[in-house]
Amino acid sequence: MLKRSLIISAIYLCSAISGVVTAQPYAWQNYTHKGEITSLATDGNDIWVTTTGGVVRLNAAGEVLKTYINSDGLGSVAATFVTLASDGIAYFGSRDGYLSELDIAAEDFSVSRLRGREGEALTLTAAVVDGDYLWIATDIGILKYDRFRHGGEVKETYRTLGDFPAETAVLDLAVFDTLLLAATPRGLAWALSESEFLLDPASCATIKHGESGFNAD
Repeated sequence: MLKRSLIISAIYLCSAISGVVTAQPYAWQNYTHKGEITSLATDGNDIWVTTTGGVVRLNAAGEVLKTYINSDGLGSVAATFVTLASDGIAYFGSRDGYLSELDIAAEDFSVSRLRGREGEALTLTAAVVDGDYLWIATDIGILKYDRFRHGGEVKETYRTLGDFPAETAVLDLAVFDTLLLAATPRGLAWALSESEFLLDPASCATIKHGESGFNAD
């Protein structure tokens, strides 16, 4: 029942985003095998839904256009986020380190696996497109991913954000103009995304839970 409730809630949310009220909100009841919904995004036409069982693409009426799993080229079905670039590329992260890039028009995937210092697969939790780069939130900090160099590669890894402990997990990211913000279990961190000194923890400001009225409750 929990999975069905999650899916039904997502359909209502998709309807609100698209401005369309779905006549049959239970239309997804045959797709509960996809598991829990982890994120949503829209390109103004279609709605992209990541789940713990793959990715689903719907139109504004809530009709399923396509599902993506490993056999379709998706790196991992344990999908954690989707972010859409203005040049027609959709990026999907996963809890087991796979970053899948889909050329939407060509229906063509390219996949890379992002790893830590010891070769362990990273957990990719969120991402935001920023021009030629993709900022990726992970369980060890933030990756700056060059979308085009060598077909896509990690340019830098930021493991220490301000005075937070090294390799604090990052749960979500946002970019406002040149300001990069990171949500973590310990609080909020931010820095200038174009700074040359991001590897220096001092370049990043933080506010912890309980400081200046910033509470975890």
